[in-house]
Amino acid sequence: MMLKDFEKEQTALEKSIEQTKDTLRDFEEDSIRADKFIALVKKYTDFSELTTQMINEFVNKIVVHEGKWENCERIQEVEIYLNFIGKFEMPKKEPTKEELEELEKLRKKREKKGKG
Repeated sequence: MMLKDFEKEQTALEKSIEQTKDTLRDFEEDSIRADKFIALVKKYTDFSELTTQMINEFVNKIVVHEGKWENCERIQEVEIYLNFIGKFEMPKKEPTKEELEELEKLRKKREKKGKG
């Protein structure tokens, strides 16, 4: 009976070791990709002019989805995948009161135009 318990524990420990190795390998790969991306960013210190070479080195692919109309506004999702780091998500900022008012005016204007 003790032998069976020992074998179960041994099997569980071996699985845990494999999972830990996989996690460590993933972490090391992520670190390597991050280092490569940082080196690429350091290569370009002046972004005042965007060149074709810069785009080719930074951007892996761009996926443009079909446009949709929602609330009299055309919305189109664009996904940007950067080399070494994958899909890039723009941080979402909260609109100011003035921006919200302007968006509401624009929405109403479009709504009237769509009905007319």
